[in-house]
Amino acid sequence: FLAACGKKNVGTTEYIVDAELKEDFTVAAHMTVDYFNDTETEISELKFNLYPKAFREGAKRPPCLPENEAKSYPHGKNYGDLVINSCGDCLWEIAGEDENILVLSLKKGVFPNERARVEIDFTLTIAECALRLGHVDGFINLGNWFPILCARDEGGFIECAYSAVGDPFVSEVADYTVNFTVPGEYTVAAGGECVSTAIAGGKAEYRFKLDGARDFALSLNKNYNVIQKTAGETSVCVYFADCPFAEEIAAVAVEATKTFSTLFGEYPYPSLSVAVTRFLHGGMEYPSLVFVSDALEKEDAITATVHEIAHQWWYAAVGFDQVNEAFLDEGLAEYSVVLFYEEHPNYGYTREGLFDAKTAEYRAFYGVFQDHGVAPDTKMRRPLSSFSGDYEYAEICYTRSALMFDGFREGVGKKRFIGALKRFFADNLFSIADTDALLSSMCRAAYDAENYFNSWIEGKVIV
Repeated sequence: FLAACGKKNVGTTEYIVDAELKEDFTVAAHMTVDYFNDTETEISELKFNLYPKAFREGAKRPPCLPENEAKSYPHGKNYGDLVINSCGDCLWEIAGEDENILVLSLKKGVFPNERARVEIDFTLTIAECALRLGHVDGFINLGNWFPILCARDEGGFIECAYSAVGDPFVSEVADYTVNFTVPGEYTVAAGGECVSTAIAGGKAEYRFKLDGARDFALSLNKNYNVIQKTAGETSVCVYFADCPFAEEIAAVAVEATKTFSTLFGEYPYPSLSVAVTRFLHGGMEYPSLVFVSDALEKEDAITATVHEIAHQWWYAAVGFDQVNEAFLDEGLAEYSVVLFYEEHPNYGYTREGLFDAKTAEYRAFYGVFQDHGVAPDTKMRRPLSSFSGDYEYAEICYTRSALMFDGFREGVGKKRFIGALKRFFADNLFSIADTDALLSSMCRAAYDAENYFNSWIEGKVIV
């Protein structure tokens, strides 16, 4: 263990991961974390979220809802796990409400603007499932697969218990170097640039680099085909095994990257990968990499691609507390889809038509509760644990949030609304933004923006 061994010019935590995928769907890994203390207090311990623990047998917070088990585990229920083997010469323990937190005790405190280096050896067992982390029918998704530092707020480290509803992740940006070795027949889609590839002894070693990212994910398949295009200076790659409209996905990925760069601010990474993979839901976002389900029909796959790419601005670049304020990044990504289709009428969608559909959908959701004599909870700023399931979560965090943004845009005009989004992006780039940060940007577009948004967020507005 080394602590406070000199300052670096850039105050960013760095991850160096050396990992190897085995034929039995386990991953043996060694990870070095060069931690930078950007707080104003001395740090004596580090906490890491262990998201793969949710996949183990007996987890209190399993990775999918009971009604989704059949689709999540198409070949029968089975389990994965993440086992910590050692942490160098640091004392460590597994803690958290569901054995989901690694606590590392530092041998020497780290003062503000100083660094500490820790080493972690771990073994990942990948469950056979169609989830963020899983393998099924030749597809391997490695999302949220390694110990990752808990973000910090004024109360200390934020421990994120898993949730089958929503995205239970809060992460700060860091720089990643990932050396990933696989059996040679696999093609690997990953966040970040592939800076080198070496093949020897039937294995392929990929070296990836990704800076300023909240996570690092991969998707693998022995039968992946690759379409490579460019969006300005950004390399855009689409990975697919059997997708008859892969060229259309590649085209929309390029168009979305260009459109959102113009509307909000420049795409922050040198590359973007889209993996058309086996996945329970429509899609999933990671920095510089998105998953799109191979079960989607063409139009839905195109829309999912646009939505997940929008998350490169609203989640990857501008971060959020996805556990307690999920409506922010999901609502902004959902509304970004509307803006994209406005800019590209050739896809056949109009803003009016999209919001007629969203309004009808939301009213139907509201009506389901009324039919049972229950008033739905329409408050938007609440934890994932308060949602009854995917349906309520989607209608509140996606649909209601998009309706909220459209109402504000209607009041101030598109130009001022886009200007507010540009300011929000620029002011919060690579930080974790909250509702107050959003309101700060929106209040510059309209003096009564705070009252408007709070009425929606508090559930007072009836659609």
